[in-house]
Amino acid sequence: MENHLRLSEERTSIDDLRSKADWLENVEWSLDDNSCIRIIFDIRLDHDTFNLQLTYPNTFPSSVPNITPTCKIRLSEHQYGNGDLCLEIRPDNWRTEFTGADMIQSAFNLLDTERPGVDGTSTTAPSAHDVPEAISIRHEISRFYISPEHLAVITTEAHRGLTATLWALWTNESFIVTHIKSLEANDWSWVNTSVPTALKENTLPRKAVVIKTEKKKSAFGKVSKTEDLGNILGNHQELTKTSYHCIVITADNEVLLFHQIEEVKGLIRYRTIIAPNENQRRSGEEYAEVDKVRIGIVGLGSLGSKIAVSLARVGIGRFDLIDGDILHPGNLERHDADWRDIGAHKVDAAKQRMTLVSPNIEISARRVSIGAQVSATEASNVNGALDNCDLIIDATANPNVFNHLAGITTASRKTLVWGAIYAGGIGGYIARSRPDKDAGPFLIRQALNEFYETIDESPPTTDREGYDGRRGDEVFIATDSEVSVIANHMTNFALDALLAREPSYYQDAVYFIGLKREWAFEGPFHVQPISVTASNHGKQKTGKWDPVQAEFLGELLDLKRNEIENRRKNS
Repeated sequence: MENHLRLSEERTSIDDLRSKADWLENVEWSLDDNSCIRIIFDIRLDHDTFNLQLTYPNTFPSSVPNITPTCKIRLSEHQYGNGDLCLEIRPDNWRTEFTGADMIQSAFNLLDTERPGVDGTSTTAPSAHDVPEAISIRHEISRFYISPEHLAVITTEAHRGLTATLWALWTNESFIVTHIKSLEANDWSWVNTSVPTALKENTLPRKAVVIKTEKKKSAFGKVSKTEDLGNILGNHQELTKTSYHCIVITADNEVLLFHQIEEVKGLIRYRTIIAPNENQRRSGEEYAEVDKVRIGIVGLGSLGSKIAVSLARVGIGRFDLIDGDILHPGNLERHDADWRDIGAHKVDAAKQRMTLVSPNIEISARRVSIGAQVSATEASNVNGALDNCDLIIDATANPNVFNHLAGITTASRKTLVWGAIYAGGIGGYIARSRPDKDAGPFLIRQALNEFYETIDESPPTTDREGYDGRRGDEVFIATDSEVSVIANHMTNFALDALLAREPSYYQDAVYFIGLKREWAFEGPFHVQPISVTASNHGKQKTGKWDPVQAEFLGELLDLKRNEIENRRKNS
């Protein structure tokens, strides 16, 4: 503190308070490890003595001093996760004429207000201002996350003598977030289906006893060790163990989680976070039935992986994913996966991501490419799975794959959505063919090719595998954001078809979309619809019965039967 006059005023104000207040004891001035001036002192009340420290920041008096316990202990509900007491004098009402003595007086007022009554129950001091929960829990390392629906289950059924299975998940290597996965009693059980099963491999399963008490939440405000918990809950067998988890349901239907670790003196108290009560879908009621839809996605690379995860977030319930490629580090520039998936098949990486986004999703992941050398049975199974989809998305930009999928969707009268990103990420196109509404997929592709012929300049050519392009010595780099733009457009194109909007948000079957001022694009946001008036996406022609052709097929079958019989005899 460079202002010696202010230092003199601070020392005088502290001496004056000490002479008047019999509750203030053992005042000692010192420097902390950061060379900030601090005061260590005791506040003595009838039921306890609190050892605290006041620290003057280097920016004092422009900044407010803080008061914390000298050891890591929770003294009040008005206490931040880093230990600072939230007092009447705060950063939002601080004035430079306030002194350290005023801060110590404020700390006394808080602790005195919250001293336990004759029944041992503490009263929480009223809050002078509202602190958002996200701010108040910033320093809470251990967190217990529960939804209003699950809170209602555990509070209603606590009388059964429940045992809970907890899933603890380390987040960002700093915080541990714990969820209730299931509850059980002798004749009753419940499973939390909102927690993805795929989360299990990243969690630490733990058992917890559930105890219902007639005490209110305020009685647990200063619990810091097993003895404190036992004094409130009484003699409970679980609390005699060297290690345990304990969920407490209070009289005011609050839920608390405590954890005793073997050979650790202190009791870990989790901060309970109640999830928002969301009774309605954020995406709206229009999407209420999409969980019954099945979508096939062929190609789970940069484009397809983004489309798949986006559709999972909307609530699409069933997927068939098809891709035979493996994820490599270079793919992470644009793929939706991360380093944990390196060496895995892209289709498996996408499935894992989707199951963590949507807990009840049903996904069939097939590690195969359309047209790859696989058994006839496997190829038939892939075709059968796609044939049963309500909509198919081709995210491969492979003409052979397109031909295959166009044939399947034409025969089964299903919608096909496809698209591509031009080399260098300069733009892309999206297209779709819906039965009875659009031209068939081959005619739509023909219209796109005819549109290309009207452009005098050739597009950038592919520089290497992926979406990077080159013209002469100039290299065009496709970024993740550019891939994401085309993926988002394809996702919306598919959803519009699935929801059968009338009128559709999209008037045309093909859209030519620019992301840069390059080639045929005038600049970003340049969109050119391409009209396709030809039809039809109708059923394949089956023809009439022809006895001559039937006789010919019969002869072929006879030859095959004879071949099989001769092979059997010779073996």
